Order: sequence, then C-alpha cells, then structure tokens
Amino acid sequence: MLCQPVSIAEKREIKIKEAEICLSMGLLNEALNNYEWLLSGTPDQNVQTNQHFRGKIRYLKEEIDKLEQSDDSVLPTDIAEVFRVRVT
Repeated sequence: MLCQPVSIAEKREIKIKEAEICLSMGLLNEALNNYEWLLSGTPDQNVQTNQHFRGKIRYLKEEIDKLEQSDDSVLPTDIAEVFRVRVT
C-alpha cells in the first residue's frame, strides 16, 4: 500500500498539533519554531489566524526570555545537552 501525499491543510493541522504538544511538554523553542512556520505559510488576508499565531509567538518569546534570564532555570532543550556532556 502506497502512502498518499499529505495536503497543505493536513500538514498545517499536523504542525498545529505538534506545536500544542511541544508547548504542553514545556518544549518552548520547538513550539515557537512550529508557530513561526505556521505564520509564515498563512496568507496575510487571514487576519484572525495570523493574530492567533502572532499571540502564541509573542507569548513563547516572552516565556523563553524569562527562562533565559533566570539563573536557576534550564531550558528543556538544554537539559539534554547538559546530560550528554556529563555522561561522555
């Protein structure tokens, strides 16, 4: 059985779900990347959707900035790197 190509609409839905899952898991940088990808592919005339994605992007950038400024916080993407350095 051959796999059917994924439509643009399906790919957008997958990216939205991926962004939401990343956000729920605290993977802020990954969620940000997904929302930026979604915004870049949304036509300008789709004002409501663009506002939604811009709001998510603004929120994520603020949260990432807060975590980066905090001395005792480590971003989830950095934890793996710290662990990898200590193990090897």
